[in-house]
Amino acid sequence: MEIREYVVRRLLKLPLLLFLVSVLVFGLSRIGGSPIGIYLEHDMTHEQVVELEERFGLDESLPEQYVAWLGGLFRGDLGFSAVSAAPVATVLPEKLAASLELSVLAAFIAFGLGIGLGTFGGARRDRFADHATRVIAVSGASLPLFWFALLVLILFYLVLGWAPLGRSDPYLYGQIVHPTGLYSVDALLNGHWPAFVDAIRHLWLPALVLGYEGLATITRVMRSSLVDELQEDYVDLARSKGLPERFVIKRHARRNALMPTVTVMGVAFGLLLQGSVVVELIFQWPGLGRWIATAVLRGDQATIMAFVLVAAVIFLLANLAVDVAYAYLDRRVVLGE
Repeated sequence: MEIREYVVRRLLKLPLLLFLVSVLVFGLSRIGGSPIGIYLEHDMTHEQVVELEERFGLDESLPEQYVAWLGGLFRGDLGFSAVSAAPVATVLPEKLAASLELSVLAAFIAFGLGIGLGTFGGARRDRFADHATRVIAVSGASLPLFWFALLVLILFYLVLGWAPLGRSDPYLYGQIVHPTGLYSVDALLNGHWPAFVDAIRHLWLPALVLGYEGLATITRVMRSSLVDELQEDYVDLARSKGLPERFVIKRHARRNALMPTVTVMGVAFGLLLQGSVVVELIFQWPGLGRWIATAVLRGDQATIMAFVLVAAVIFLLANLAVDVAYAYLDRRVVLGE
């Protein structure tokens, strides 16, 4: 099956998978408690509680409630976010843009530097460079994310003052228009250099912390895979032909070493989404992670359900990208249905 046909088939199956996710999310939300719990007060009368239940359609059967909720999704009505005091559909794009900006830079750090460091260390096995990259890999995998985040926050925020908290300076933020919601991109589109520099100053440290765990995982796998590939017969054959070592690594060994690394990238992407909650809370980043943490603590089911659906879409697309990348690297892979 051609890659293009495979992608189309996977995308056509996406609505069915999202439907199953929506059923699961809705069922778990009802098991977890009433959606109106966040609005209840101690001095409310029984009549007031009944009125709230009728307003949210809780006086109907569960299938009818699900159909009503699903119909709202198709209309773009994701409910009301009590933690933001605004409709979820209004708040979600802003929070998603903030998390997307943070996660994209973190992904570049994890994937780009991870592959580069793994290649650099694997090509210099048992030398100082190899030991240095292994220290990075082991430390990133063993340090608790919250502890590492607090450590660098104390160093770069309190001691050195290099990285401010939050997402931007309010004064500079108000000087530009925001067509994409990505502050650094919007600053470039506006040609506002001070705003772009301000965006990077706020962005680089939380992105580094968020991507460090994935960087360590990818570095370790890439280094081990490259070491194994460099011991294969086809590498010895390429060397015997007089090819430069850099060419042998870049054009032969590294491509094959990337195959197990690409598989791990799917796991590393999940670490980014999981770690964004901790990082956004510590660095006061106004994204999905901080939003969902507040929603969980307050029992805001509309916000929680919207987050889970968005996370499901992201994971499904990430897994599709990993499968396609794996098939591209190894033409022997047969893409199934």
